[in-house]
Amino acid sequence: MSVERSSSSELPQETCDLIALTEIRATIYRFLAQQLLEPPPTDPLKLAVIRDAWSELSEFVSEELAATIEAALAPDAESLERLRHGFDVQLRIPGSQCLFATESAHLAGAVDETGGWTPGRARGPAWQRVADTYALAGWTFDHERGVEADHLGAELAFCGALCASEAEAWRRGDASGARASGRALSAFIEHHPLRWIRRVEERADAIKAVGYPTAVTRAAERWLRLERRHLTQRVMEHDAAIATC
Repeated sequence: MSVERSSSSELPQETCDLIALTEIRATIYRFLAQQLLEPPPTDPLKLAVIRDAWSELSEFVSEELAATIEAALAPDAESLERLRHGFDVQLRIPGSQCLFATESAHLAGAVDETGGWTPGRARGPAWQRVADTYALAGWTFDHERGVEADHLGAELAFCGALCASEAEAWRRGDASGARASGRALSAFIEHHPLRWIRRVEERADAIKAVGYPTAVTRAAERWLRLERRHLTQRVMEHDAAIATC
């Protein structure tokens, strides 16, 4: 999972390092989003590329989770069929094994007197808040992918776009714009994916869902929590620097 590093001699090395780190973070967001938005490949070589990418994410992927992902991405015919089937039933086809990986489904979902769970309706208030956030940022989600704007994959893709925006601002010397993108990312993570992603995992536990989509969701939650700590620390360091001026 490589990104093109900034080599501008006009920028301080500290800024170049920050750009490189931010671009790596953007790449991780995009990778996680892709795993939830795009059907898994059937080409063993492409699967190998995905496996190699996961091997670089040990900072937030536990050994147990890594083993689950490695097994799910095995190149044999039976595993490939299970991988495609799992993507369809857990992410695409509403039913007893679907994770319903949208903010609307989980924030507006309801449990009946028998303990059964009904997902919230599509394009509800949660969806509107997410769509409005995208529009305010000038970001458009491609609905031709077949999922809604408040799908977990879409929200992760937006986080990647905010990271890319921050990196570009640093590159052109716009520190204020870069920090604004960082603050926007921090707020979005807190008010959107981290507000409901745990409920997707609880849904997976309730229906005893296993396999790749569930593992990706668990990895995404760990990454988002790591990001929240990282962004909070950056704000604290910036505020401390201003206080000493």
